Amino acid sequence: MPTKGLITLLCGLIVTAGALADTKITGASGLEANFVAVFEATPKGLLVLRNPDDAAMEIPWDKIDLPKLKDANAPIYDAYELALAKQENQPLGLGLAAKIMTLSEVKTAVIQALKDPYVWPWNHSSGTLVVGIRGGFAVIHPADFAISPIVALKRLTDAVDDRAKQEALAQFRLQSYYNSCGIEAMLGRLDDVVSRLPTEKMFPRQTQDRVLIQNLDLFRKKIRAINQALVLSVDDQRTIAEFLKQLGI
Repeated sequence: MPTKGLITLLCGLIVTAGALADTKITGASGLEANFVAVFEATPKGLLVLRNPDDAAMEIPWDKIDLPKLKDANAPIYDAYELALAKQENQPLGLGLAAKIMTLSEVKTAVIQALKDPYVWPWNHSSGTLVVGIRGGFAVIHPADFAISPIVALKRLTDAVDDRAKQEALAQFRLQSYYNSCGIEAMLGRLDDVVSRLPTEKMFPRQTQDRVLIQNLDLFRKKIRAINQALVLSVDDQRTIAEFLKQLGI
C-alpha cells in the first residue's frame, strides 16, 4: 500500500500537472497522445511521463511522426537533432518535468551547487578580516571571500592539526552568515534538488541512486551541524570527503 507521504506527493504532482500544459505527441501511426511531462531527448528516444503516478517511459524516435513533431513541437525536434548529433541527452523540462529532475540530473545539479563560485554583495578587496576562534584568531584574506563551496569544503577535509581545523572552521562559518550567498546559497540549492526528486515509481532507483540520495541528505544535515559546531571532528571530515569522492570531485 502507498505510504501517506507518497500519497501526499502524488496529490501535489497531480495538482501541479493540472496547472501546467500537457504536450501532445503524434505517433508514427497517426495516433496522438498527451503527456504531462517531457523530460529529455536522448539519442534513442523521447523520455516522457503520461500521468503523474505512472513510470516514465522512453518513446523510440521511429515511433514518433518526426515531420509533424518538427512543425508542432519545434523545441523537441531541435533537441532530437542535437541528441543524435552529439550522442548526448538534451534536457527539455516541459510540463511537470519543470518541477521534477531525472536521476541523471540530480548528480549534475549537486556538483554544480558545490562548484559554482560565490557572488558576494560587498567589496571585500580592501583588506583582511580577523575572526576569533577557540584559542586565538584566524586571519581571513580577501581571496577567501571569493571562492566556491568546494574550496571551502576541501579546506575542512584537508585540515590536520587542531589549529588548522579551527581556522578552516572559522573561514567556513564566516561564509555562512549571508543567506543570499556563501554556504547558505549552496544549501538552498541542495534543498531545491531534494524537493524535485522523482518518485521511485516514476524513475526506479539503482543502488548508486539510492546511495547518492541518502548521502545527500546526510551531507546537508552535517553541513548545517558544522555551521553551529565549536570544533571540527574527524567524523565531520570523513562525511564530507566521502560525499565529494562519490561525486567525483
